[in-house]
Amino acid sequence: WYLHSAMADLLGRSGEAMELQSLYRCQDKLLAHKTALFSFLRERWQDLFHAEFEVLLLTLLLLPGMAHANNVAVNCPGASLNAAVAALPPNGPNTITVTGTCNEDVMLTNERSLTIIAAAGGAKIVQPQDSNTFDIALSQNITLQNLEIPEIPGVPGVPGSMPGTGGGGVSVGEASDVHIMGCDIHDNEGGGVL
Repeated sequence: WYLHSAMADLLGRSGEAMELQSLYRCQDKLLAHKTALFSFLRERWQDLFHAEFEVLLLTLLLLPGMAHANNVAVNCPGASLNAAVAALPPNGPNTITVTGTCNEDVMLTNERSLTIIAAAGGAKIVQPQDSNTFDIALSQNITLQNLEIPEIPGVPGVPGSMPGTGGGGVSVGEASDVHIMGCDIHDNEGGGVL
């Protein structure tokens, strides 16, 4: 919608695409002036259309959601990616930065605008119970970035791993939109990306 709106002209970006985070930052700046902006718009609307009303519901048209970016750090072992996802609002933008080795299968259902990224030192997500490491369903704008996603079947000390019964690295299903960038997905018996 961005390229077909007047937003590029308003922001001086002449037709180039803009990152979603930048648009949310603009909304954050507008939030500080919300009362004055709505007063101005209400007066202008009344002048133009001779309208008389007490409440103006332009929020739905001009500033939908007033979204705020949420950033969470998960330090494995000890912390849980699933717990971090559950603690965030389902409609992002949300970013989870991961360090260490997480031993869990991550379930993402009905999530929007979520990025899971490895910190500078790297991060490994290992499936613990011979299931898919990431199961993603009905989710949009999901990004997995710079993660190592291996299965280690039959390795002593890795809970739940048994030779010949491994799952996949990333399972994407049911109308999901997932971007995998710079990830090392390897040794998954059930396949890398399903």
